[in-house]
Amino acid sequence: MRNFSAMHAGSANPTAAPAETPPTPVTQVTPVAPFAPFAPFTPVTPVTPGTGRWPMPPMVGASIALHVLAAAGAVAAPQSAAWALGAVLANHAVLTAAGLWPKSALLG
Repeated sequence: MRNFSAMHAGSANPTAAPAETPPTPVTQVTPVAPFAPFAPFTPVTPVTPGTGRWPMPPMVGASIALHVLAAAGAVAAPQSAAWALGAVLANHAVLTAAGLWPKSALLG
């Protein structure tokens, strides 16, 4: 039969096993790159030196212009609002395809 006082952590029995110390909490996690071959990433369109601004690709400028023209056209001629909306939706489809196309540089 076991001696309960010997198994108890607060026991005064010198032959009792010492109580286990709780594990130390993790304070810092070292990030691990999920895809090591892609770790040294260089941007396709770097920031213009000295300005701190992102150079807008022509595709983005054309998209902004299309949105402005579509809004102006819909206000000027309300019967053409459906065509303006269709043009904007088609533009969004093109932007989505350009962004998802592998190695595409259309959006910068």
